[in-house]
Amino acid sequence: RLALRSRATAARQRVTEQEAGTQWAARGAADDPTADVEQEELRQVLREELQRLPEEYRAPLMMCYFDGRTHADAAREIGLPRGSMAKRIGEGLEFLRERLLVRGFML
Repeated sequence: RLALRSRATAARQRVTEQEAGTQWAARGAADDPTADVEQEELRQVLREELQRLPEEYRAPLMMCYFDGRTHADAAREIGLPRGSMAKRIGEGLEFLRERLLVRGFML
């Protein structure tokens, strides 16, 4: 009983600490006027870099991350196996990550 109670208390404590950290981060972002500018700059660069991607990578990323389709739905629409869709999404994300790093954004 004591062990169960200790684990339950520890779990509640972790959740409380996580919630406090989330609230602090949100409050800090709201207090920082440069955060909005940085987010808008990142959005603009992301749009530009998405347009530079080859269509075979851009389309799956747009369908799954911006249009809200599942990998299975996007794969069916494009006519690819789900594994191929997942691979294209992974490679597309890696290309984006590299290009954003070159432009000074860390993800």
